[in-house]
Amino acid sequence: MRLKRFLQLAGVASRRKADQWIQQGRVRVNDRVVQEPWFQVDPERDVITVDGRVVQIPDSAGQLYFKFYKPRGVVSTMEDRHAERTIQEFIPPDAKGVHPVGRLDRDSEGLMILTNDGQVTYVLTHPRFGVPKTYVVTYEGGLPQEEMVRRLHEGFMLHDGPFRPTAVEIVGERTIRLTLTEGRKREIRRAFRKLGAEVTRLVRVQIGPISLDPDLSPGELRPLSPSEIQALRAFVQRARSSPSSEGGLSKIR
Repeated sequence: MRLKRFLQLAGVASRRKADQWIQQGRVRVNDRVVQEPWFQVDPERDVITVDGRVVQIPDSAGQLYFKFYKPRGVVSTMEDRHAERTIQEFIPPDAKGVHPVGRLDRDSEGLMILTNDGQVTYVLTHPRFGVPKTYVVTYEGGLPQEEMVRRLHEGFMLHDGPFRPTAVEIVGERTIRLTLTEGRKREIRRAFRKLGAEVTRLVRVQIGPISLDPDLSPGELRPLSPSEIQALRAFVQRARSSPSSEGGLSKIR
């Protein structure tokens, strides 16, 4: 993984601070100063230090796991000088050190996982693991609903790569549930727009084995239950032992 990503997962710095520390020469990899934030490191083999102190991604001791319903209008990062609201305002004092896993755009809402577990973050966010994420999409305009489902299920190309959900189903009038194993910026909105439709509401309802509770309100944070933590760790372990291969997606034309 990239060096700046490692520092973030280790809980010692935000992405912005990690960039600064690396460029200032404060970070060493195997006793060698590295000043490139994108430098690749192996957390299990390399020794990384900041100002002479060894830094590691935490093990299971003291780890925290929350599910969070991100409201619309909130940026899904801990800090953003251009945003009026970020996830930071919802983090309680006793949950310091957690970070959001993945992102949702400002106009979308729904499930995010917050944790200080670097291994969980790594697996849930790295494209090579193909973690399924499920969304409920409400839209207006476009093709008849059955035709929309057919086109989405078949998949098609966007300007930055293929779009092909692994599951698509109708759940209401102009409301579709779909699952993706990769995600790019505003990908779902762009895909619907290509079919002549405009997304009016986008809610993420599941990440891997973790689902959004029906009674969780926008802006509410809730610790994962012991059974959910167990399921999440088991999912991460399976993913690390057999990373997903999504090579077939490149065949879409």
